[in-house]
Parts: sequence; structure tokens; C-alpha cells
Amino acid sequence: LYKNDAAAGARHYEQALALAPGDLEVVHSAVHFGNRIGRFDATLPLQLYRVDRDPLCAPCVYRLGRTYWYMRRFDDAVATYRRYQMLSGGAQQSLGLALLFGGQPEAALHSFRELDHHLYLRLQGEVLALHELGEFNAARDTLRRLESRWGEQEPMTVAQTHAYLGNTEAAFDWLARLDQRGRGRLRSDFLDPRFDPLRQDPRWDALLAGAGVSTSRLAEIEFAPDLSAFIPATGSPPAAQR
Repeated sequence: LYKNDAAAGARHYEQALALAPGDLEVVHSAVHFGNRIGRFDATLPLQLYRVDRDPLCAPCVYRLGRTYWYMRRFDDAVATYRRYQMLSGGAQQSLGLALLFGGQPEAALHSFRELDHHLYLRLQGEVLALHELGEFNAARDTLRRLESRWGEQEPMTVAQTHAYLGNTEAAFDWLARLDQRGRGRLRSDFLDPRFDPLRQDPRWDALLAGAGVSTSRLAEIEFAPDLSAFIPATGSPPAAQR
């Protein structure tokens, strides 16, 4: 994937899953690869299998929640993040985002305000939730704090915020400020629902093309592992996720 030969990587992961379906490290690596190219139809059964094999694996549960988030299955993401919190605590921002996109801005705001680290994530969450609650002046003031305090260090976060709010020009202005590290993050963050308002703008795909993850390039990658070993005969998810 990182050497611009994701098609070869896909073939190797398909072969590895066929040869060693019980190897959880192979499953984890294949999930990471598949999620990076947006093939959640293939990675979700693998993650459900992984969590079913080790239901106390907190990082596995968290990664499952992230997949639901990227799939826009926000209610499932909320339930999974709450399960993660029972195992490990934390994930306030991730839970807050899932609640927000699931139509629960007040609960989202409460979750964001529980963050006691990464202040820029707390501020971003407050902007989004306050906006949805109709507290536009408070949202605007908090956005100004986010920009002035964290804009130089976290232009991606500011860009996401403007994108969500529908401030298209401001979002692209902040994306233009990404340094090499930020452009590297874009290779994994481009599927984030906060960027959905930008997807119809031709500048978005041009930006992704520069990061090596254009829509057309990803569509050319064939990744269709045999999932029969990971899905019960009933075709239902493992019991742990029903």
C-alpha cells in the first residue's frame, strides 16, 4: 500500500487469509490493509471474528468501533465504543463523534467534555455539538479558540471542523496547510465522515490523488478474500456482536 502497489498487497493478504485463517495476526493485518482502502464489506466479518475469538481484547473492540464509524453505522459504533469503555475506559472523542452523527448532539457534547487530554479534540467536538444544538455563537467562539491555539499544530482537525460545518473554502484553505506528516494522515483519514461535505468537490479528489489515495485508484484494487472461514454457517455475525 505504501509503496504504491496495493494490488500486490491485496493478493498477498487474500493468500495469507486462505492459508492461515486462524492466525489472528494475519487477520489483524488484513483488516488494517482493507480499512485503509475502504473495503469494509471484507474487513467487518474479519473484525467480528477477531472479537469473537477474544472478547476481552479492548484494542480489537475499539478497532471494530472505528470500522462501524467509517461504515456510517453510527448506532453500532456507539454500542461498540461503550463496550470498549467497559473494558478499558477512554474513547470519549470517538464515542462523542458516533453519538453526534447518530443524532444525539447533547450526549455527544457530554462525552467530548469528559476528555481530559488532547484539548484540540475536545474543542473540535464542542464546536460540532454546539452547532447541532443551535448554539451558534458559542460554536463560533470555540472554533476561534481551536484555530488560534491549535491551528498551526493541527490543521487537519481545523479542516475537518470547517468541512463538517459546510465551510468548504475554509476547509480547503486549512487542508492546503498540511505538512508532510499531515498529508500522511490524510492517507488514513480521507474516509472520515467529517469530510463527507467535501466529496463532491473536484478539489477533494485532486487532493487525494496527491496523497496516492484517489477514488479511481482505490477502485482499481481488487480485494476479495474468501470469508467462508470467518462467517458462521448461518451467515449471522458471531454471538458476541449480535
